[in-house]
Amino acid sequence: MVADRSGRHGIAFPAMPAGVAADVAAALDHRVAVTNPLDYHTYLWDDHVRLRRLFTAVLRAPVDAALFVVDLPVHGRDQRPWRVAVDAAVAAHRATRRPLVVTSVLAEQLPADLVDLLADQGVPA
Repeated sequence: MVADRSGRHGIAFPAMPAGVAADVAAALDHRVAVTNPLDYHTYLWDDHVRLRRLFTAVLRAPVDAALFVVDLPVHGRDQRPWRVAVDAAVAAHRATRRPLVVTSVLAEQLPADLVDLLADQGVPA
């Protein structure tokens, strides 16, 4: 949705440089197309090491900022796999010092405690 609506606001998603795309591909497998924007699959969501490797590769691209869209489940469902993904994205942000913004489709899918934790790490949500 972000990519679909970005053009009218002058936001571009340039192709990933070859080296970045190769590093992203190495962190993924054949089930995911390496493009910008990147839509990776949830089969990685419980693997902090692999996710950090993926997000670090993405954040090394020469872009103004990276936007991580994540929708945590609500109403008592286990949020741990989503939080592992968010933690890996924040770790990549810290390692690369590249700007990262975390958002969700619906505001209630970013719990207040997570928004506060992200703010403490210098990541707007």
